[in-house]
Amino acid sequence: MGFAFSPDVKLLGIETTNMPSPPVLLRLYCNKTRLLIGSILLFICLHILFGCSIFNLVPSGTPATPNLANAIPESIPWTPKRLQADLRISKATILYNFRQHDRDNLALDELHTQNFRYASHILQTPIVRGALNKFLYLQSLIITELQKPIEDQKEWILYHDPTVILANPHIPLHHFPPPITDVETFKTLSIIATKSESEELSAAVFFIRVSGGSLRILTEAMEMIYNLPDNGDEDEEFSVVATAFQTTLARPHHLEHAIYQPREWYNSTLSLFYQPYYLALAHRLLPVHYTQTIPGEKEGSSLMFPDADTVHRFWHVVREARRVLNEAKEKGHTSEQGEWWEMVREVKEWVEGRAWDTEELERRVRVLREGLDIG
Repeated sequence: MGFAFSPDVKLLGIETTNMPSPPVLLRLYCNKTRLLIGSILLFICLHILFGCSIFNLVPSGTPATPNLANAIPESIPWTPKRLQADLRISKATILYNFRQHDRDNLALDELHTQNFRYASHILQTPIVRGALNKFLYLQSLIITELQKPIEDQKEWILYHDPTVILANPHIPLHHFPPPITDVETFKTLSIIATKSESEELSAAVFFIRVSGGSLRILTEAMEMIYNLPDNGDEDEEFSVVATAFQTTLARPHHLEHAIYQPREWYNSTLSLFYQPYYLALAHRLLPVHYTQTIPGEKEGSSLMFPDADTVHRFWHVVREARRVLNEAKEKGHTSEQGEWWEMVREVKEWVEGRAWDTEELERRVRVLREGLDIG
C-alpha cells in the first residue's frame, strides 16, 4: 500500500515545503567542511609563524642555540687586548680592636680606595682565635670571588695590615702585578710579596691571586700553624703568620708561584705604603706623625715610586730569566744536570727567591744566556 502526500502536508510538525533538495544539502556540508579544514590549517600556520619568532627556531638541520648576544662580556679575562688598568683588584685588611691609630690608617686608606674605586674588605670580628684569621679570611674572599661569573671575578687581592700606613694614595694597584700581556709567562704566579734585609717574608703587605693555587697555599700555611699553641702574644702571632707563609712558599711545588719585589716599593714615604717600626706592642697605641708621609702626585709624576720604567724593567728581567731557563732546559741543562748546571741553579734560585735584586739577577741571566748561546 502506498501513501501520497501533498507538498503542503506537515509531517511530525516539520514543514516539508521549504526543505532543500539532497544536492543542496551536500553542497552545504562540503562548504562547512572546507571552512573547518581551512581554519585548522590557518591556526597551524599562525602557531608555527609566531613560534619561530618567539623561540628563535632555526632551519632544519641546524642546532638551535639561545641568543647570547647580550650575555657575552665586553672583555674576556687575561687577553692581550685588555689594558693593564683593566686588572680587577680589591683590597682587604683586618681590624679587630678599633684602636684610634688603626682608624686613622684606614681613613687614609679610604682615600686611595675612593681615588681608584677599589672594592675594600675589612674583617672586624675574629673568625677563630690566633694566627689563622688572616689565612681563613683571605680564603673566604677568594672562594666568594671564584663563585662569581668569570667576567665579574676579581683577579688579585691586595692584603695589608691596619698598622701599615698609606703613604701615596696616587699609586694605582695595577702598577704592581705582572704585565697583562704576559699571560703564559706568569700564569702560575699566585703571590707577590716582599722580603726584609734578612730575607724574611713580610706578611704585612702582599698581593694574592684569586685562583685555586692560592687556596692551596693558604690551606698548607694554615695546616702548618693549626696545632701551634696560642699564648695570646700579638707580636708572636704576626711572626707565626710570616714564618708559616714563607715556609709554605719555599716548598718545591710552590717556588714558581711566588715572586718577591723590592721592599722599597711598599715601605717608603714615596711608595704605596709605609710600615713604621714599633719597638714594642704599646708603641702602636701612640699617634703617628703623618707629616712624615708625602702626599705624592698623580700617576706618572716624579714623586711616584716605583715609577713605570722601574716596574717595567723588573718584570722584563724576570720574564727573560724564565725564558732563558726554559731554553737551557731544552738544551739539556737543568739545576741537576748538564755542563752549566751550577749557573742554571743560581739563576733559578735568584728568580724564585731574590728577584727584588734586579741588577744581580740580570747579570746572572746574561752570563747563562751567553754561555749557552741563547738568542
